Amino acid sequence: MAKILFTTLGSLGDLHPPMGLAKEMQRRGHFVTLAVSEYYRDYIEGAGLSFKPVRPNIEPNNKDILRAVLEPIHGSRVLHESFIFPSMADYYADLYPLVKESDLFVSSILGYVAPLLAKTTGTPWVNALLSPMVLWSAYEPPVLPPIAWFRFLWGKTPRLNKFILDTIFKSFGMMSEPLQLLRDSVGLPRVNIYKEGQYSVPLLLCLWSPLFGSPQLDWPPSATATGFVFYDPKQEFKLSNELQNYLDNGSAPLIFTLGSTMVEDAVAQIELFIEVAQRSKERAIITVGKNHLEKYQKGNSEKLLFIDYAPYEKLFPRGKLIIHQGGVGTTGQALQSGRAMLITPSCMDQIDNAVRIKKMGAGTFLMSHKLSSETLLREIKLLINSETQNKRSALLGAQIQQENGIARAANEIEKLL
Repeated sequence: MAKILFTTLGSLGDLHPPMGLAKEMQRRGHFVTLAVSEYYRDYIEGAGLSFKPVRPNIEPNNKDILRAVLEPIHGSRVLHESFIFPSMADYYADLYPLVKESDLFVSSILGYVAPLLAKTTGTPWVNALLSPMVLWSAYEPPVLPPIAWFRFLWGKTPRLNKFILDTIFKSFGMMSEPLQLLRDSVGLPRVNIYKEGQYSVPLLLCLWSPLFGSPQLDWPPSATATGFVFYDPKQEFKLSNELQNYLDNGSAPLIFTLGSTMVEDAVAQIELFIEVAQRSKERAIITVGKNHLEKYQKGNSEKLLFIDYAPYEKLFPRGKLIIHQGGVGTTGQALQSGRAMLITPSCMDQIDNAVRIKKMGAGTFLMSHKLSSETLLREIKLLINSETQNKRSALLGAQIQQENGIARAANEIEKLL
């Protein structure tokens, strides 16, 4: 059996798919290790996986990082300039011996050193992407947070779109200099690290449903859309008695959730959700996270329930409508549940994911800066009463439930061993 190394940077949303794949490869008899920030040691080892710490030791609840992640205009630039690129030399140094002793390694979107490691170690490399946006297709241009409005201005030809994308990449070129110097040091040419640098790979796993992001003519030849890879260490847990009783004794509720990152800094939005839930006259569940649970659970009632967290695979199918921020993991879980969704995106890939959902007919979105009790309540009522969107969501859910992204991704990896 093979020794396989998985590495990633980011929040739980970035970590869960590699963990799911690692668990599947482990189940198939391979020896797997996750090399990530020390912050996740207990979480990974608690799931029964081997762990190795690598720099940068980025803590996702660090206030400066959260501020960068959630800032829609300059957030991505600040995140890369201040946290990602300055740490790439350390990341490379820590990963090198681990990759060298592996039979194959799997990186992710922020793993900019992966091409260097593949060259210097000779170890086969797989890159696993989580959202279609990062393939930067000229045939299906991404919706980028700093210029989300630009989606209305994309050219009518892929050639023009490619020119626009290349111009955007050049504007980000200077901040990647630390990584380009690292490429110089190992004899690799300077490239557009946001695209060519990561995608010249024997296998590019696109860990989403083809229904969500269909293959485009300019995708790399090695790209394969496997279906979503869902994983949650708590997925085997039963719903709490309180939550189970709430779901079993009343109509299907609205489900409000903010995801693993935003829930740590979201008091204003939680308060907004409470107001909207009460005005809607619907039953509702609001996930508020551990930090806020004690404050809000005193308000639990027959109509409104506050919870820390629940496995989405079990919770979402019991809802009437799912309101979330648009992270790709939550979006995939909502799609699989067969329930319509209202997305409130603000940053990163959230807006692109939201636009895709609207095109699919599985829901709609309301930009976070336009959120108010009036606008949110209006969209919720429209979706609840939309027979077309609810039927479409159920149909898509049934189709996605037939996919087995984790098995297909594992099969593709094993072909390289």
